[in-house]
Amino acid sequence: MKKNYDFDKDLILGKRGEFYILGQLKKEYSSARIIMGYFKGYDIDVPEVPLKIECKFDRMSFQTDSIAIEYEYKGEPSGIDATTADTWALIFYSINLGKWVWGLINVQPLKDLCKTKGHNVNGGQDRQSKMYLLKTIYFLNNPYIILKEIE
Repeated sequence: MKKNYDFDKDLILGKRGEFYILGQLKKEYSSARIIMGYFKGYDIDVPEVPLKIECKFDRMSFQTDSIAIEYEYKGEPSGIDATTADTWALIFYSINLGKWVWGLINVQPLKDLCKTKGHNVNGGQDRQSKMYLLKTIYFLNNPYIILKEIE
């Protein structure tokens, strides 16, 4: 079976995604900033709202038409179950739309979607992560997320 997971590639793309989201947010919120260094709680702070945002770039969505939301790593809560963010920024490819999109969704509706529509899978480095796999269709016409085309 071909290994699709590449931690270093995902880390680089994830950082690029954070800076993209930051650029979009700075159009409206000048004080938005990335939390530098290792910080598990969230990636971007927007003090004037206030808002704490976790960013996720799913490069595999181009092939799978799904988004993976991690909730456990090596038996410990991670991702959606460990976040202290208010909101998640998702960047993914929608096969239905035929383009890369991004959007913001509050954590609780995302957790609810994971629990009601998510399919539990193992993945990531050495398959030690547990995650929900959600079809991208669940984010289209969803009242909790407004999707925007990647510019």
